[in-house]
Amino acid sequence: MIWLTGCGAVAGAAWLWLRPAPSRLSVSGPAEAYGMADPSAAARTRSGRTVLDALVRFAPAEGQGRLRPLLANGSPRADFAFAPGRKAVTAAVHGQPAPEPALTLPSEAVLQGRGVDDCFLLMRFEPASGLLDAPARRRWMGGALAEAVREARSATVAVGEESPPARTVATIALEFADGARAEAALRRLTSSPPDGSPVTFTATPGAATSSRLSGLVVIRLEADVRLVNASLGR
Repeated sequence: MIWLTGCGAVAGAAWLWLRPAPSRLSVSGPAEAYGMADPSAAARTRSGRTVLDALVRFAPAEGQGRLRPLLANGSPRADFAFAPGRKAVTAAVHGQPAPEPALTLPSEAVLQGRGVDDCFLLMRFEPASGLLDAPARRRWMGGALAEAVREARSATVAVGEESPPARTVATIALEFADGARAEAALRRLTSSPPDGSPVTFTATPGAATSSRLSGLVVIRLEADVRLVNASLGR
């Protein structure tokens, strides 16, 4: 959906001491991909509308008509969920009562969204391998990142925009079964030679320790908004 080009900074995030409350969504499970979109935040950016339109195209055909009006300009925050196999999509205005079992974005995902300026899309994949469904995304990610995604239990993607200069920013948080696996994935990502992917990875000081403590590997990606609009605006 948004995987384009650029460079990535990989860092383990030990969010254990800054945990906000989980966010209860207005949609129910079971779901393999779910989250929230904020059209008002998207309207403040140059690429938000393009990304949200791409999210609608990403939805099952029979659910696009339900999701599209909720993501129109000026709409309030919308929650959504893709059923297993992406055979259906449910969507609702945030705050509406949700049938049980209501889906919940965990504390770490909420904090991740807060860490991106003008975050207009926060989406969680369970399992993380849902990120690899599209061949274009697999090719763009390259072998090392694709392998890390396959091994992760879940992935959370936060998308927003920063300026100047205007650039779309996405963070991907990969959650592993334990800290040892997260640390190993981080070391593979930062030590692997280029494999045809346009993305290279570096780790901030202390990242390995943070990943070992938290079980998370967090990847930050940036792309010029003109590239985002050209790549997704079709």
